[in-house]
Amino acid sequence: TDLRHNVVIQDDPGDVGNMTASLLLPQVSEYKLQVSAKDAKEEGGYPTAINYLIHCSNAVQGFLQFPQSFSNWGSGCQLHEPQNKFLPAGQQTHFKVTIPEAVDVVIIPPD
Repeated sequence: TDLRHNVVIQDDPGDVGNMTASLLLPQVSEYKLQVSAKDAKEEGGYPTAINYLIHCSNAVQGFLQFPQSFSNWGSGCQLHEPQNKFLPAGQQTHFKVTIPEAVDVVIIPPD
């Protein structure tokens, strides 16, 4: 099962150099979370740093996924809200993000 949109990893603003992973697990089951890491100066791929076996006994209800992020979503960027990829139609949505050193931020709706 592809759960790429059920995990978001962000810099931990309260602890420089640490990351926080948030998961939305769709069903009661066991999941493997693999964390890979490398030094910024290293070439090549990311070797596995640690594996977690997660026993989910309380799944998220409904079809929830995190928003998609792109390669320019870099160090220090934080998505505070909304935390759901799918937004309600016909309703105003408040966005709150932290993007260090950004001159301007825009939200571009889909076509």
